[in-house]
Amino acid sequence: MKKILLLLSLSFSILFSATPKQIDEYLSLSKSDRSLLEIEQMIDQILPEETSKNTESIKIKFREYLEKNLSEQEVIELNKLYRNPLFSVLVDIDPDIPEEELMEFNRTLKENPLSTERMELNNKILEGMFDEEIIEYMVVKMQNLMAKQFGIPSDVNLTKEDKKEMLSSMQEELKIPLLYQTQTLSLDELKELEALSNSALVLKTNKVVLHATFYAMEDFFHDIVQSMINESMKVLGVSNSNNATPKKE
Repeated sequence: MKKILLLLSLSFSILFSATPKQIDEYLSLSKSDRSLLEIEQMIDQILPEETSKNTESIKIKFREYLEKNLSEQEVIELNKLYRNPLFSVLVDIDPDIPEEELMEFNRTLKENPLSTERMELNNKILEGMFDEEIIEYMVVKMQNLMAKQFGIPSDVNLTKEDKKEMLSSMQEELKIPLLYQTQTLSLDELKELEALSNSALVLKTNKVVLHATFYAMEDFFHDIVQSMINESMKVLGVSNSNNATPKKE
């Protein structure tokens, strides 16, 4: 009986997984692979020319993870959400806004503070995008990858206070760019955007995209770390001709 239930479960998972076409539309609308493309370009630059690895596999594994972990119905709902011009404000938050421009905007805010209601709505939007589980996953995943690289213990014990502080720091870092991006929205539009963004689906999708990114990059982590070590040694004037990976004494 258990085997039958398992087979049925797997069948439904396959039947209702997102299709490649749906994922294509989702990526086009959400630009969720934007940071992935930047990472891919970075890896292309630092990988030794003689390597047999191809960064094309990053995109393949990223898409593969999304297809397996987002259902067809979820992607349909997500694509509908991202077609909403108001929600696209979040997609268009530019990570490359000049620092001087943000500093000037921040100075203006100090001179002419926004209403308390407007600030609270922006904060709620950020709160809906990330949670402590996302923070813990990132820290634990990075620690495990470093442990595998250097042969060190991978025990991570984050307290509730640690996760809360890290989450607060992440939200604080995004606060000014979000305020900058939403400055032209009316209060009613901002309320609507807050309602759209604070959903279990949006939060789940952010987690899936994060997991997909780590999954896609895992094969290249060693190369990235080794390149950073080599560059550091060059700066310090230390020879590293054998390209050895540091090991625990």
